[in-house]
Amino acid sequence: MSRPLASGHVDPARASSRVRNAAWTLALSAVLGCAGAFATAQTAPPALVAELADFVEMPRTTSSDGRSAAARINVLIEEPGSGRLFVAEHAGPLSIVDKASRKAVSYINFNGSADAPGLFPKFAPTGGFVSGLMGLAFDPDYRRNGVFYTIHLENPALTGEAKPKAGVLASLDASRFVATTPIGMPANGQPLTREAVICEWTDTNIKNATFEGTVREVMRVQLLNAIHPTSDLTFNPTATPGSADWRVLYVSTGDGGTGEQTDVRRLNPQRLDHFGGKIIRIVPDLREHMSTSQVSENGQYRIPNDNPFVSTPGARKEIFAYGMRNPHRMAWDTPAGRGNQPNLLAFVIGSNVGSPVRYETIDIVRRGANFGYPLREGPEFKPESPIYGPLSADNTLPLRISDTVTLDQRVPMQDSALAYRTGVEGLAIANGFVYRTDNAPIWGGFERFSVPGRIRKDADNPARENVFPGYADGPDLTIRVGLLRVGDIHFVGVNGEIYTNIGLGVKKASPASKTLVVSLANGSAGSGYIYSDDAYHHLTFQVIGSRVKPGFAEKGIISHAVDLVKRSACPGRDAKGEPLFLEQLLGEVVQAAAHFGGVMAVGVQTPGVGHALLLEIGVKVAVVAL
Repeated sequence: MSRPLASGHVDPARASSRVRNAAWTLALSAVLGCAGAFATAQTAPPALVAELADFVEMPRTTSSDGRSAAARINVLIEEPGSGRLFVAEHAGPLSIVDKASRKAVSYINFNGSADAPGLFPKFAPTGGFVSGLMGLAFDPDYRRNGVFYTIHLENPALTGEAKPKAGVLASLDASRFVATTPIGMPANGQPLTREAVICEWTDTNIKNATFEGTVREVMRVQLLNAIHPTSDLTFNPTATPGSADWRVLYVSTGDGGTGEQTDVRRLNPQRLDHFGGKIIRIVPDLREHMSTSQVSENGQYRIPNDNPFVSTPGARKEIFAYGMRNPHRMAWDTPAGRGNQPNLLAFVIGSNVGSPVRYETIDIVRRGANFGYPLREGPEFKPESPIYGPLSADNTLPLRISDTVTLDQRVPMQDSALAYRTGVEGLAIANGFVYRTDNAPIWGGFERFSVPGRIRKDADNPARENVFPGYADGPDLTIRVGLLRVGDIHFVGVNGEIYTNIGLGVKKASPASKTLVVSLANGSAGSGYIYSDDAYHHLTFQVIGSRVKPGFAEKGIISHAVDLVKRSACPGRDAKGEPLFLEQLLGEVVQAAAHFGGVMAVGVQTPGVGHALLLEIGVKVAVVAL
C-alpha cells in the first residue's frame, strides 16, 4: 500500500477515501468468494466476439466553392422511444439515421450562410477550434410534445436578419422566432466575433423523418470568439412531472480563452455578471414552473427561484455553477435506489498555460459551486497574478460580480472529482459516462514477457516506406500486459501501440464477453508499433520502423491477456489459487493503474455498501477494439 490510488495530483483526503471504498469492495468480494466470477474455461459458454465495422457513412458536406469534406460529427444521440439516431455535424446538417436501414436522411440544415442551402443566414460553420452546430437535447416529454433544443454558433458581423430563411423547410413555421438581445460577455474592448443561439423546435409529427412544426429562439449569448463557446445542453434524466428539475435545462459555456489572458479578462470565469466559464440552469418553456420561477429579461424562458444567485445583486440569475475553463460536455450519473440523487458531471478541457503542467478535470456540478479557475485547475494553484492578487490561505474566494465589484461573502473552491495532467497522462478530455453494476469486484494485475528485437540496417533513413530495409538482431524488448477489472468490464492494456488485429485477437480469445483493449501511444515498451503477424510484409512506416521481430509479440500479448482475465475471475486468489491479502490485492490495482498513468471515471455500486466509487485508473490510450 505504498502507492495511493490517487498519486500526487488528487487531493490526499479524497484519495484516502477512495482507497477505503475500494477496500470495502474488495473485502466484500473476498467474503463472497468466486460466486460473482465468470465460469472457468471448462464450463463457460463461447465468448461473445465484437469486431469493429463501419455502421454508416454520413454524406459529405459541400462548401460554397464546390469542394466537399467528410462529415465532422459533433453529437450522436438516440431519439427517445424510436431508437433512431440524431446526428449533428459542425458544418450544419442535422440528420436522422435509421438503425435498421443504416441510411442517413437530412432533417434540418442549419447552414444558410452565403449561398449555403440551410436555414440560418448568420450561421458560422468554420473558424476557430469549434464552430457550427454544437449541441442537441430532447425534451424529457419529447414523445408527447415533440420538443427538442439545439445550440448553434453565428457570426454577428454578417449583415442581414438572423431569422431563418423562408422556403428552406416547407413545413417550418418561424412566425414565433424573434432574435433576442444577446447576453453580454466582458471583452475589455476586444471584438466579439461569435454568438451562441439556443433554439426550441417543436415537431408535430415525430414518426417521420421530416421536420414539420415551429422554431423559436430561447437565448442568444455573446462569445469573445470561437474558442470554448456554449457547447452542451442537457436535462436531468431522473426528474419527473411535478419535481423541481422537471424540464429544467442545463447549459454549459466556456470562458472564450479569457482565463489565460493577462488583462482584466482573466477574471471572466469568476465573474457572475455573464455566462463565460459557467453552467446555467433555466426553464425553457414559459408554461412550466410558473409559481416557482421568474421570467427572463428577454421574455423567452424562466429562471428557477432556487438557483443559487437569484437574490445576489448584479449576478446573472441563470448561473448554477462557475469557475470552469471549458466545460464542453456534460453527462449524468444516476445512482439506483430510493433517495439517491443524480450527479451532473462536467468534462472540462484544461488550459494551455501550466505551472508546470495543466489538468483535464471532471467536475461534479453542485448548486453554487466555484471550481476556482483561473486561480486553480484541478489540484494545482496557478501562479499569482496581479489581476486577482494573492490567494487566501483558507482556500476561499470572494464572491465576484464584475472586474470592480466583489461582495463581502467568500466561497470555498470546489475540488474536481478527477484530474489528470494534460500531455503527461492523456490529452484533452472528450466526454465520459458512469458504469454501474450490482456486483462489482475490482481486480488489477499485470504480466511481463520478452520478445526478440531487431535493428534496421538503414537507420540513417528511418522514415522511408515501400522499401524493405533489412534488419540485424537487436536486444530483447519487454512488453507489459495489464488488466483492470471493474465488475464485469475487463480493461486490457499494453504498454505499446498495437495493431487493431491484436486487440481483436485478445477479445476473441478472452473468456469474458466484456473485454476492452487499449494501447499506449508512444508507449514505454520501446518497441515502436507492435504489428500483427499478418502485417509483417506491409511496407508501411509502422511496420518498417517497428523494433519487434515477427512471430512473437501477438501470441504473447493474447496469451498473457487471457491469463490475466482468468486470474481476475476470482479476485481473492492469485494465479496459483492461493489466497491474497487485501493489501496485496489493492496493491495490484494500484500498480496496474500507475503503469498506464491516465484517468478514467468508473462508477461502482456494491451490495451492502450502496455508494458510488469513483476509481482513478490508468488508461492513457487510443481505443484499439471495442
